[in-house]
Amino acid sequence: MSEDLSAEILQQPEQEAHPSGIRRVLTLPLAIFILVLLITVMTGFVYFTKSFIADALALRLEGTHSMFDAARDKDAHLLKNMLRRVTADPCIKRAFRAGEREQLLACSTPLFKELRAQHRITHFYFHNTDGRNFLRVHHPERHGDTIERHTLKLAMQSGETASGLEIGPYGSFVLRTVTPWKVAGKLIGYLELGEEIEHFTRPIKEALAVDLIFVANKRHITREKWEEGQRILGNNADWNEYSDFVVIDRTSPIWDPAFNAFAHHHQDETKRDVFMHSEYQGHLYHVSALPLLDVQRENVGHIIVLADVTEYRQELFRVAAYVTGIVFLIS
Repeated sequence: MSEDLSAEILQQPEQEAHPSGIRRVLTLPLAIFILVLLITVMTGFVYFTKSFIADALALRLEGTHSMFDAARDKDAHLLKNMLRRVTADPCIKRAFRAGEREQLLACSTPLFKELRAQHRITHFYFHNTDGRNFLRVHHPERHGDTIERHTLKLAMQSGETASGLEIGPYGSFVLRTVTPWKVAGKLIGYLELGEEIEHFTRPIKEALAVDLIFVANKRHITREKWEEGQRILGNNADWNEYSDFVVIDRTSPIWDPAFNAFAHHHQDETKRDVFMHSEYQGHLYHVSALPLLDVQRENVGHIIVLADVTEYRQELFRVAAYVTGIVFLIS
């Protein structure tokens, strides 16, 4: 009987393994796993990269804000010190107290030329105690008008030196410093120095690798005065370039009609996270804005900050393709 059993066993065909069946069972779960892995890796990579870029751009925006404030405060202190030079000049003091306008102009013009050449001073005023202008050294033909600017009002009310940014009648943004002028304890008038802020933009551009567009809202200026100022300065600016604002200064000819709506809606100083993207001549820009506040803390315009993120985008695509290739290779 054992011999019959052995023969039966020998006669049974040998069991074959079926690896193709195993592969069919594992293919779907493995494919799903690889797909999930790929999606997870790519999602994490894109999130990390975007966060890195966002942090870098946020630092540039904060850097722009900090550098602008630092430049403003530094120059305000410089203007205050220069006013001391004016009050110490005996020729200027004698002519102003005597009410001799032509003599005052002759005494103050050499100092104004020096301050303009060395410190970019663009405005130099003498005001009477009632706030009427006695002499504009930078524009001597105009005088006798009452000055309504807030910096002068602050100096008159407080009896102390007042500084701040104010938008001028020609649409320029001017840092002004006004000080009461007292002789032997008696007020004889007010002195004012001012500088336009265009020179603030170049150091910020170079330090932070951003382009800047300073714009002023049209509701604070009149077209006739603005165009007159552009002719005086020899600028070829266009009032109709944007509908809501005019460009005060820019570091690049970048133009986008969407800037108008963007700046119009960016009125709140706390909205530091508001941004848009703009393409110009094959470059992609991350666009954000800072409010341009005057001495009364009123929003009179914006600093539009443009960061070229073209290389960021290209690098993102390159690394994304590289990571995708590695995941597929492993799979």
